[in-house]
Formats: sequence, C-alpha cells, structure tokens
Amino acid sequence: HVYTWGDGSDAQLGQGSYVSLVAPAIVHVPGEQNADELPGDCLASGPHDLKPLQNASFVAAGARHSLVVTSRGNVWTWGHGGRGRLGHGDELHRLTPSILGGPMLEGSLAAMAAGGGSHSVIVCQDGAVFAWG
Repeated sequence: HVYTWGDGSDAQLGQGSYVSLVAPAIVHVPGEQNADELPGDCLASGPHDLKPLQNASFVAAGARHSLVVTSRGNVWTWGHGGRGRLGHGDELHRLTPSILGGPMLEGSLAAMAAGGGSHSVIVCQDGAVFAWG
C-alpha cells in the first residue's frame, strides 16, 4: 500500500481533499479507473469502490504533487496540476491518483520517477526518459 501524510494544501496527499494529515493514511483509487485497464494495480470489485493502490514499486514527491510507479510499469500522479506537472495534458488538480494514459510513455513501462517544483521525470525499464511540466 501507499501511505501519505503531511501538508495536503495542494492535494498532494491523494486523499480526495486539500486537508493536511499528521498520521499516515492509505492512498485509494476508484475501482472504475482500474477495472478494465490495470488488473492488479488495485483490488477494486465495483465501479464505485475505493480500494488501496497496489503494487507500488517506486514513490516520488514534488513540492506540490506526488507520483507512484507500480510493478507493472504504470504511473499514477496527483496533486497540483499547474504547468502540466502531473502529465495528463492539462493543468487540472487531481485530488486522488490518476493514471497516465494514452501516448504519454509511448508504450514504455516506467521504472522510476522524480518530482520537482513544477516538473516530473520518469525513467523507463527500456532506458527511455520522459519529462514534463
């Protein structure tokens, strides 16, 4: 499981709000987001279930956002979306984890991630490097 705590003023904790936490809390993802695309990254059983994000192999935090790479090479991001730092092709804030989709990683599987003040970087298993923000 992935746990977050601390300053949540930019939703960087992924808890569905802008609240700060003084103790660790499990990060959850909606079942509908995973059911068809990512079997095994969460344990969701229905479209409205919230289940813990599973199979995290790498976690990174920027100043206002967070990233998780799973053992399947998927990337989840959340928090402040300004300057495109979350990688979803927009500047929307995400209160809970959202998976990077589409052509973002051009078919590569992520291995590691890093978050800066307004940018993110992913190193893939095949050696490709992607940066945005």
